[in-house]
Amino acid sequence: MRICGVAKKDISFSLQIFDDIDPNSAKKFWISELDIDPAQIKGKVTITKSGSIGTYRQKSQNGVLILQYHNKKLRQIIDSMMEEFIK
Repeated sequence: MRICGVAKKDISFSLQIFDDIDPNSAKKFWISELDIDPAQIKGKVTITKSGSIGTYRQKSQNGVLILQYHNKKLRQIIDSMMEEFIK
């Protein structure tokens, strides 16, 4: 938000979790962690069936939150920044 000049209220999110994670608990976690309005998490939570017991349980206890911001020019700038970062 500081680097790109994006207003927090203009960002929306979607949430992806495994089927052994409670959707409401995951939403509450992200809302609290990021101090966002619950309405910013759009649509239904995407629930993926977990294939087997694995190490993801320690890494994905609250699912994956996907940031959405609709600005093509800014996206291209961020993509360029990431390419430089990865090199």
